[in-house]
Amino acid sequence: FHADNSSEIREYYGEMERLDRDNSEPARIEVASLRGQVAKRESEQKGKLRGWLTKVEEMGANYETDLNALATERQASRGEFHLGKPGRRFMDSEWIDGAVRYFDLTIGLLLIVGLFTRFVAVAGAVFLGSIVLTQPPWVADAAPTYYQVNLMLALLVLAAVGAGRFAGLDFLLGALRHRCCPPKQETK
Repeated sequence: FHADNSSEIREYYGEMERLDRDNSEPARIEVASLRGQVAKRESEQKGKLRGWLTKVEEMGANYETDLNALATERQASRGEFHLGKPGRRFMDSEWIDGAVRYFDLTIGLLLIVGLFTRFVAVAGAVFLGSIVLTQPPWVADAAPTYYQVNLMLALLVLAAVGAGRFAGLDFLLGALRHRCCPPKQETK
C-alpha cells in the first residue's frame, strides 16, 4: 500500500506542513476569506486520508476472509476468525462514543415522556457540566460551550421544578403510588 501510494503520501504530509504554517500566521486566522481557503484545503486533505483509510480497512477485511479460507475443517467448526482492531480495549474512545450516544438518547427519551424527571435532568446536567469543564475558555482553540451551559441550566430548572409531576409519567406513577400505598396519617 505504502509503495503504491508513496508519492501521494509525501504530498499529503507536505501539504499538512504548509497548512500548519498557514494556521500559525495571524493574517490567515483573522481574514475570513483566507480562513476559508485554509478550511477548504484541510477538508481536501481529510478526504484524501478518508480514502486511504477505507482502502486499508478493505485490505484488512480481505485479509480476514483469506485467513478464514485457509482454516482446516476443525478450525472452521469453531467459527470464523475475526481480526480485532489494534489497540481496541474496553472503555476506549469508540466504546465511549457509543455509550455517550445511548446515554443522550436515554436522557432525551425519559425527559420527553416525563419519567424519573428529576434524576434524569440532574444526570444530564452533570454530563453537560463535564463537557463544559473539558473546554475552559482560557485554553487556546477551546470550543465554545454556550449551548451546553444553557442546556445544563435548563435541565437544572427541570430538576428543581420536577416537571414530570405535572405532565408526564411521573404524574401517573405518583397517582398509582398514592392509590396503592396512601401516606400514613399521624395520630395524636
